[in-house]
Amino acid sequence: MGLFIVSLLAAFIPNQMLMLIVIFGTALIKAVMVVGKFMHLKWEPILLYISVGLVIFVLLAFFFGVIPDITFVERDVAMPN
Repeated sequence: MGLFIVSLLAAFIPNQMLMLIVIFGTALIKAVMVVGKFMHLKWEPILLYISVGLVIFVLLAFFFGVIPDITFVERDVAMPN
């Protein structure tokens, strides 16, 4: 629950890069916790490392795939008529 609150409060961080790092970092920690505890992979160490590696790869691919859309796109703040 604490990690969920941290990821929600990260939306108020003024620095976008830091905000994204905090949000994706907490998501990574939560994914590792789910894989380790609820999927019972702590008794299967090879599958644990493969699963965590896959999660990290997908997370980084998503992060670097969407960061140009978030940081480099100019936003039009004018209201439509």
